[in-house]
Parts: sequence; C-alpha cells; structure tokens
Amino acid sequence: MTNRAKLLHDSPWRGVFHLTGGVGFLSELLGTAGASRTVLEAKVPYAAGSLAELLGGQPDQACSGPTARAMAMAAFQRALQLVAASDQPAAAGDIFGFGATASLATDRPKRGPCRAHIAMQTLAYSCHGSFPLSGDRPTQEAALEEHSWRMLLQSLAVEAPSGMTAAERETREIRCAAEGRRDRAPGMTAAERGTREKEQVELAQAQAPHRHNSSERERLQEGRVERVQAPTPWRKLIVGTSRAVPTDHDGKLLFPGAFNPLHDGHRRMMAIAEAKTGLTGAYELSVENIDKPLLDYAEIQRRLDQFERPLWLTRLPTFVEKAAQFPGATFIVGIDTLVRVADQRYYGSKARLNQALAALAKGQARFLVFGRVRNGAFQGLDEMQLPQALLDLCSAVGETEFRADISSTELRGK
Repeated sequence: MTNRAKLLHDSPWRGVFHLTGGVGFLSELLGTAGASRTVLEAKVPYAAGSLAELLGGQPDQACSGPTARAMAMAAFQRALQLVAASDQPAAAGDIFGFGATASLATDRPKRGPCRAHIAMQTLAYSCHGSFPLSGDRPTQEAALEEHSWRMLLQSLAVEAPSGMTAAERETREIRCAAEGRRDRAPGMTAAERGTREKEQVELAQAQAPHRHNSSERERLQEGRVERVQAPTPWRKLIVGTSRAVPTDHDGKLLFPGAFNPLHDGHRRMMAIAEAKTGLTGAYELSVENIDKPLLDYAEIQRRLDQFERPLWLTRLPTFVEKAAQFPGATFIVGIDTLVRVADQRYYGSKARLNQALAALAKGQARFLVFGRVRNGAFQGLDEMQLPQALLDLCSAVGETEFRADISSTELRGK
C-alpha cells in the first residue's frame, strides 16, 4: 500500500470506474480515506450480458483497446451525469472515466495471450494502454493493479511525492528500466523492475479534436452544438494546424454511417447516389448513437482518417434529428438502416413512430435506399413491409445497379 490513493483523493479529479479485473486496485482506491471525494461510482461488468448492456451491444472482442476506450467513455458520460445531479458540482475539466478490461490466467482454455487494456477519458483527451501479462494469476493481478495506478496517475498528472508529475516519473522509470539503470528507477521494487523490463507497453493518447484553434468540436462532445464539418485530413486538427479549411458542402446529399471501417461498398454507393441525384455527396459520422457511449477522441480520429472527401461530424443519433439539422437532405441508406428507422422499439409506441415519420416528411427528408443481402438473400425496398408514410420518402436502387456482399462487421471479423 502506498500514498498514491491519498494523492488522487486530494486532487480535484472525480470519476467513474468500469473494470472487469483488478480488484486490488479498487480495494486500495476505496480503502483509503477520502475516496468519496474521487469515486462517484464503480462497476464491474464481469458477465458478457452486463458488458453488452454497458456498451449498448456485444463488443467485437471483450478484451481489446476499443472496448476499454468505450468503457472509459461510458464511465465519463456517467460521471458527468452524476456530477450534474449532485449538490457538489465540479468543472467538466476535472471529470474522468476509467475503463479496464483484462484477460487473466484461468482454469478454462484461452483464445489469446494474457493481457490488459486500460483507458482514460476526460474532456481534453482519450488515453489507452495495452499491457501483456505474464506469470501466474497472483502475479498478473499484481501487475494489473500497478498498470492501473500508473495509467490513472499519469493521465491525470497527479503530483508524485518527489515533486515530479506522475507522467514525468513514469517516463523516467520506463527509460531507466529500458537502459538497465535499475538504481535510477525510483519507487520500484526489484520484482516490479524485472516485470517492466520484460513488457512491451503500448501507450496512445488522442486530444480533443481541434482543441488548439477552436472549441467547436469540444463543444460537440459536450453536447452544446449539433454539427461541424470536418476538414480533410482530420490529422491536421490533431497537430493544431491553424488554417485547416474544409471543402464547403451544402448538406443536401448525406451518407450517414459508423464507417467502421469505410469500404469499397460505401464508395460505390456514394458514386451511384451522386450520379442519380446530380448532387455532391458527403459522409456523416455521428459521435453519438442510441444506447451506446459516445465515440472517444482516438476512435473519432481513426475513423475520420479514412476519408478523402467532405464529411460532417455530428451528434445526431436519429434521422429525425438529422433531418431537422439538414432540411431537404437526401440520405443514402442501406435497407437494414431503413428497417431500423421504422422499428417501433426505438420509439416506444406506434404513436411516437408516426410522429417521427411526420417530422421526417415535414423536414422534406428523402431516402435513397440500397438493397443488401439479409438472411442469405438479397432484399431491396420492394421486398420490405414498411409504413407507407416512410415509403413515400424513399427511392430504390435495384440489385442490377448495386450489390455488394460485404459488411463492416465481416471486415472487422477478418
């Protein structure tokens, strides 16, 4: 036990913790006086169903960097909610979310190596670390606990007793260990130094987009604006280019999607839509989706780096909201997306579904609908039983014009 928990509790930081391993970390965190000043909530979603509920769906891989980052973002959003509802308000800049998922030694066959992924989310940045774990179960749990503390203190820049920040101390320790200068790695036992030398640690951090020259995208993440147009390439924003002017786009032909990843089918759909409408198209990526955590900054950067044409970055999870922000727009959609637009489960009642369809019509929204293979057979607009109010807004692209038996889910699986 060290005084690191006290250092955290004495700082202004407050947060929520989501983790699937590292009970020792939570024990030390909660067992040190002052924990209520830091810990707003802690959740351990061990069961697959619990993790799926937290993330709004089953992740492609439970123990992975994207899953840890999504857990951290869900924790960050929850922390903002708890602080807003409490009688002890805090600045958004002092709120964090912590996410950790680990695959430890067990009595069941394992699909991959023992490892841990730990992520931090604040208003300013997303941070993620990947850590291989070796040895027996107790050794792995001890290493996970140490990794968790290092990530937490380093990312929050909590002051260490030596006067260095945790980040500065961590950097020095790693450098000294790598160079074999064990006597100059302060605060480490011989066992910890030996473990550190064997591990290859992958750290990645992404700042809030456009933070250097405009607060517009940071306000988007907070929910204070609905849409911005992303320059190409997005990387210019990350390094702080002061004049990254996007190509103007009128918002009249939009292709909404997650684009995880962008593939040739998407590009062909865009080309066909432009030819049919005579409009210049742009992609639209919403950082918010129904029942899922917001996209973290690293994920936003990764997805936007795929594009070489205009793209709107929004916080518009539903088509009713998209139509309100982009009146008169034609939306490029696959048939599976259109089916979800008409799914009563997303609205709670048939009356609310009808209200949503009326709002789409009022906003003069149009849908250019592409068929795709569903349940082993190609299905287009003509094969679907949909409300007439929605069909009145749709135009179909037939199988002879476009068919692509590929999906982003399949590509991620490969």
